[in-house]
Amino acid sequence: TLQTLCDHFEEEYPINRSSTNVDVPRNAVMLGRYPDDIYDGYARGGIGNPWVLTTCGAAEVLYRRAAETPSKKEFSELVTQADGMLLRIREHVDSDIDFHLPEQINLVTGKPQGAPDLSWSYATLISALRARQTALGVSIMP
Repeated sequence: TLQTLCDHFEEEYPINRSSTNVDVPRNAVMLGRYPDDIYDGYARGGIGNPWVLTTCGAAEVLYRRAAETPSKKEFSELVTQADGMLLRIREHVDSDIDFHLPEQINLVTGKPQGAPDLSWSYATLISALRARQTALGVSIMP
């Protein structure tokens, strides 16, 4: 389940246990491709990192689930967790790199790693934001 993956990556990636942003809840983590991934963005044999596209994909799932729940409490919890995932990415693609989205974010330093400007990362972010606007019932994009 998504929660199982979140629990795993919270423990596997040190970057998930630290944030300078007080708006990021503890359960909002960046996710890798799969547990025990050995591709670090440059070579196999290392330790995999959080991927922008998997984290955005997870946020989208949470927004879609929020849009379907009748519970206001669950809606709020799901949106808060998904927003936190996107905030974590935002924290690591700041103005130092002109907000470009890399393939991966280093699991310790939070620096971009792997392919720069990966188009799939942008696509999953846009998809997550569209799911967010649907869940919240607002239009922020055409």
